[in-house]
Amino acid sequence: MILTNIPIGFANIKNLKAAGEAQNLIIVEKEPIEKRDYTKGEATKLYHELKANAALVKNSHGVLDTLKSMESGVHHE
Repeated sequence: MILTNIPIGFANIKNLKAAGEAQNLIIVEKEPIEKRDYTKGEATKLYHELKANAALVKNSHGVLDTLKSMESGVHHE
């Protein structure tokens, strides 16, 4: 699953919860979650929990590199 750099509000916070169930999670982080959190901190808390087990990338090139690594069985962060 790829979690993009989107704003999180109460209407789509369930996307973060679903991301927690993913076996392989890639997070595209161009801007800190604190600037995109419209849930009074709830999204920030969930997001930081997700980051602990995710591959963090800054752009689409990072996503592609990570997907290639996952496909070959090598996991880079």
